[in-house]
Amino acid sequence: HVRDPRTSFQMAEQNWFQKMNAGLSKIERLPDGRIKTETYCAAIVEIPGIYAALFSMIPMAVSTLSDDINNGVLRVREAANKCSGSTGETLQGMCDDLVASPGSEACRADNTSGI
Repeated sequence: HVRDPRTSFQMAEQNWFQKMNAGLSKIERLPDGRIKTETYCAAIVEIPGIYAALFSMIPMAVSTLSDDINNGVLRVREAANKCSGSTGETLQGMCDDLVASPGSEACRADNTSGI
């Protein structure tokens, strides 16, 4: 029996699904279920590696999708830093803070708001 490298669990390099699971498993939650903003951002920053694995034959797609993810993470981090007190430490706290001021309509109209 010849081992097929595409189905072996002992691959030298992770496939895209394993990369995705490894990255997303690093996201931390508080006991009440709220997601920590920075661990979320750190996991999402790894997504371009998944795009590279999935679309390696289409460099323009990898570049475009990667730029979009990186820009989104930048916006979330900027929004979290603008929040009052420690509200930016979780995604829910950040969204609650941003919706309270400047308001949901302003957030919806501002594509740089982070939410």
